[in-house]
Amino acid sequence: MLLNCPNCNAAVGGEEINIARNIAHCSKCAHVFRISDAMGETFSNAHKTQIVMPEGIQLVPGLQLDIQLTWRKLSRWGIYLFIGFLFAGIPATVLAVLTVTEGGVPFVMYPFFSLFILVGLYFFFRGISNLLNTSYITASSFELSVEHRPISFLGWRNLSISKNDITQLFVTRFVESKTNDRPNYAYNLMAVLENGEQEYLIRNLKRAEVAFYIEHQIEQRLGLEDQPMEGEFIPGQSQRQLMLQSLAQLEKMPKFLQRIVERQMDKQKPK
Repeated sequence: MLLNCPNCNAAVGGEEINIARNIAHCSKCAHVFRISDAMGETFSNAHKTQIVMPEGIQLVPGLQLDIQLTWRKLSRWGIYLFIGFLFAGIPATVLAVLTVTEGGVPFVMYPFFSLFILVGLYFFFRGISNLLNTSYITASSFELSVEHRPISFLGWRNLSISKNDITQLFVTRFVESKTNDRPNYAYNLMAVLENGEQEYLIRNLKRAEVAFYIEHQIEQRLGLEDQPMEGEFIPGQSQRQLMLQSLAQLEKMPKFLQRIVERQMDKQKPK
């Protein structure tokens, strides 16, 4: 749902929204309002605060907050191992067969095979580390720490930050890979420090709700007030921005064009 009534905050269904006229109607309180006005409302973090603890997380509340992330339940480790096999296993096998059957491989071919093998070994390592690793996040009255075990190198970085140095947490989204030209997104949990720098706390989470849940739990323990950040991923935000841009363009159109758009959109509404 992209819209809430500015009068009673009730969710407004798609059948009550007329984008062409920039008007929406709340069926709960009968309030009629401009869509663009409602979409400029204050920041809401309901997508963080109303999440049930996702699978793969263990939470131990107490004098300090302890969160455990089991990466074999939270990552695409199987895909990494498969890619590693394609890029390392197959070229290594071909190289070995050519060496045995041909009595040697031209030196010029070694850099070509080596590049594929190195890429494959990287993905093998990533898959194995995601299969074996558990991350331990601890938030206390003094500091926030993240520790990865049993592997804590080559991308897995332990860190410890003083509580007084953290001003805000937020989640970012990026395209990790593509399948049939469709993006596979992953998510990072970021910390904003007192000096303005940003620090990665947890990288490459495949589900947004996991990142949001961890962010909210840490913010509660550290006493941080959630605020919107530049570059933060908010579910539905891109759709909201697209709708606002469409409304702005519609309002610039001559009235007769607005009526044409309105008739077309009315035809597309479900009966």
